[in-house]
Amino acid sequence: MAERFFKINESWRSNLSSLYVEFKELTTMETNNQSAYLHRDETLAQVEIAVQVVIFVFAVFGNATVLGVLLPRNRTRMHLFMMHLSLADLFVAFCNVLPQLIWDITYVFIGNDFLCRLVKYLQIIAMYASSYVMLMSAIDRYIAICHPFFSHKIRSSRVHLMVCIAWILSLLLPVPQIFIFSYKIREDGQYDCWATFEPDWTLQLYITYYTFTVYFLPIIILTFCYGRICYVVIKRNNKSDQFSRANKWKTVTKYHECASDVDVQAFCKLNVKIDKCRKNGISRAKIKTVRLTLAVVLCYFICWTPFFLFQMWAAYDPSAPYTSKAFVIILLFASLNSCTNPWIYLAFSDGLMERIRRWKYNSPPASHHIVSGLPLHTTTAGAV
Repeated sequence: MAERFFKINESWRSNLSSLYVEFKELTTMETNNQSAYLHRDETLAQVEIAVQVVIFVFAVFGNATVLGVLLPRNRTRMHLFMMHLSLADLFVAFCNVLPQLIWDITYVFIGNDFLCRLVKYLQIIAMYASSYVMLMSAIDRYIAICHPFFSHKIRSSRVHLMVCIAWILSLLLPVPQIFIFSYKIREDGQYDCWATFEPDWTLQLYITYYTFTVYFLPIIILTFCYGRICYVVIKRNNKSDQFSRANKWKTVTKYHECASDVDVQAFCKLNVKIDKCRKNGISRAKIKTVRLTLAVVLCYFICWTPFFLFQMWAAYDPSAPYTSKAFVIILLFASLNSCTNPWIYLAFSDGLMERIRRWKYNSPPASHHIVSGLPLHTTTAGAV
């Protein structure tokens, strides 16, 4: 009768998430054969290692650039979340991708029991940090757009509190990793970092717990937040357009009664400038931050949904093709998320791009432009 061994290899490979479960079914005869543990597709392994090297380099370069620009300067609330997302992605690169890269090269874990448990714990911390910092940034946008009066009453320290909560949860939720994984001797006489799940339902519980807390729970909350944001933005824009047209006509009519034609024309031009400035400087800025966080969420969803669905399928269906090359491709595709985030920041943040140009050429910061008394850019920590 075949014995089932489960080697959980949390290869997160880039964004930090990913419970790469490698199921191995070995017969008693195969168990006695040392080569059974050491057999792998070397061509696929080389491709996997090469891709991980590229992911590591781009993740470190991109996120280090974002941090280098944001750290020494005043930051808006959105910049603070971007900074911590970049920190989480760097955490993935050094605490997940790099150890996994070394592990894939050696094929067996090189270290001791303490190092085994530490690596597994740090790998999952990175995964949670990425998900929960992103979740907190979406909640902040939800409060700013859907509850603006409540948002103005709260101090800017709220953002720091939300970030702290995200990191504390990221430290606490992966604690089971320390007890599940250990440095054990295999049947072929070699030591490796792995976990044995007996009976089989404990493996299903393990996969379900991490999939729900890392992926499904954040996705549910994110869907609610952005659903409400879209509804409120559309509703307010319609009301704002109607009110603006009616109010402008009343104001111009009153002014016309006691002013000359030249004064009326000047007043109309000034009113248009003020409206345009408000639209471009305030509400447009908020909408832009919503687009940025939404782009990050969509990228996360596209990269990680196939992987987590495949994980659940492999955990609950013994006939799932979990040893196929498709699974490795899905895993590598998910890992691209850490590389893409810095480019999303650059694409949706004009201020960040300008800071990078000044940082590169060592030029002094540009002065703030004021139009009709309304600042186009803010640099306080409590700003949107």
